Amino acid sequence: AWVAEQRLTPDDEQRVRFVLDQLVAALAPSNLPLHPAALKRAETTEGASAVQGLRQWADDVLHHRAMPTQIRPEAFRVGEDLACKPGAVVYRHPLFELLQYDSLTPTVHRRPLLMVPPQINKYYIFDLQPGNSLFRYLLEQGFQVFCLSWRNPDSALREAGLEQYVQATLQGVEVVRSITRSASVGLISACAGGLTALAAMGRLAMEGSRAVAHHSLLVTAPLAGNGSVLESLAERETLLASAAWSAQRGTMDGADLARVFAWLRPDDLVWNYWVNNYLMGRQPPALDVLYWDNDSTRLPAALHRDFIDMVDRRVFERPGALRLAGQPIDFRRLRVDGYFVGGRDDYLMPWRGVYRAARHFPGRHSFVLSTSGHVQSILRPPRLGRTEHFVGTALPENADDWLDGAQRCDGSWWPHWSGWLAQRSGPRRRAPERAGSAAYPALCRAPGEYVLER
Repeated sequence: AWVAEQRLTPDDEQRVRFVLDQLVAALAPSNLPLHPAALKRAETTEGASAVQGLRQWADDVLHHRAMPTQIRPEAFRVGEDLACKPGAVVYRHPLFELLQYDSLTPTVHRRPLLMVPPQINKYYIFDLQPGNSLFRYLLEQGFQVFCLSWRNPDSALREAGLEQYVQATLQGVEVVRSITRSASVGLISACAGGLTALAAMGRLAMEGSRAVAHHSLLVTAPLAGNGSVLESLAERETLLASAAWSAQRGTMDGADLARVFAWLRPDDLVWNYWVNNYLMGRQPPALDVLYWDNDSTRLPAALHRDFIDMVDRRVFERPGALRLAGQPIDFRRLRVDGYFVGGRDDYLMPWRGVYRAARHFPGRHSFVLSTSGHVQSILRPPRLGRTEHFVGTALPENADDWLDGAQRCDGSWWPHWSGWLAQRSGPRRRAPERAGSAAYPALCRAPGEYVLER
């Protein structure tokens, strides 16, 4: 109530609310050692839970910058428990491995799909376990699925910037086209991968190429002023200081960014584990999403700088502000159909910002509003109960007007998306018997080598 009475700008109000949220979350009585359940557990275990909690706290202070551990390192193994969909590496580049997944249907759509994942996280958020694997679902619907698995760079790749990552993405597109003998591909991207995919499509548009037929952009708000708390906190001086810091080290560590994200949801991602790990003396639960979230990667300093520059210069809104291979990019030249997905409770990429992007870029677009937060908005398999999504046939100027007129649908948005993809992926043909081709033979089985790099 006090904040509401102040005459603050929207950004300042978000900053003040953020600070107050941290104080309220930190001062909750449940965080104190006198937590009744913690005292009861200490009594039941004859003090063993308290001793274990102190040990875990000391370990986190020494090795995790005093942040409560969210995962057990031995809970999962990539390639066995996670990222276990059969496939093969069919191309290896200094910046990525290209994965082709084994078909699950006798026939497949002619036009393939290529996933461009974020560079700051590993790709297997889209292939966690069989029950929530986005890739498995697409394969069951008869799509040919490929994915870029980005390398986890060290300081030797410090000069790899947006130019190099766009060129790598386009190289992946060309390899997929060659293997499948398709004139074009459909792209899927999310977060930082979405920025890279849009930049790549902008370059193709300037060249008059139609190598990309359609694009699915998941929980990504690429335009400035998207309304996120993170954007209100990250002023220009802060961003430039961050770029200077990564330039000194050669990379930006994704673990640092993960810590920032954790404080955007302190109850769920900080104090919940404070109580569980320290007061109750328990091990963190085995959650596949959190295991992936903690398996972060690094960004080359040049790419980190270029991402900040894209935000600072508003390259998607100012024609010619972005230059690739010496050519100014005008995103008004894009003519690619898009499927945009926002998350109703997304604190990183607010859905209204995603909706703005659907209206901003030229093309025939569909916008779908999923439920839950940033990552969980994507992971909505049809088997999941008590979920819903919203779809609409028009894109009015105001996002709330769209929501008022949208149709509420029970269940996952994946089947709706699959129907949209099927209309744009061409007729079916016999599924390939093996991964790769004569020009691009399989090099090793999925998940490949780059995803295992630390």
